[in-house]
Amino acid sequence: MTELITFLTSRLRRAVSSFFRHWYLDGVRAILSATLRSISELERSIAVRVTLHHFSEPLYQDWSVFGRFLGVVFRSLRILFGVSLYLFLALLSLLLLLVWVVAPLLLALRALTTYGR
Repeated sequence: MTELITFLTSRLRRAVSSFFRHWYLDGVRAILSATLRSISELERSIAVRVTLHHFSEPLYQDWSVFGRFLGVVFRSLRILFGVSLYLFLALLSLLLLLVWVVAPLLLALRALTTYGR
């Protein structure tokens, strides 16, 4: 009988350990990977890095004063839009990550307070 209790206890400990390893390590890794993948996909379409590289060049190779002015204005707006979009996505991912990390703890606390009476 003690061998059965020892076996069941070890299996329970292994299952709980496996859950937390899967939930916290693999889940956090998946969220961070998805965030970086999304930012990389956005970078392909918004191209902040390329815009920064060509920031001082005039727009559409219009070397007049007006063309240079428009190039700086449009590229500044594009960089501002891209960086704000990246920041929004990072903050959204951080919020998701926080909910992901805290959810099991809150559920366990709720279960203990509800059924522990």
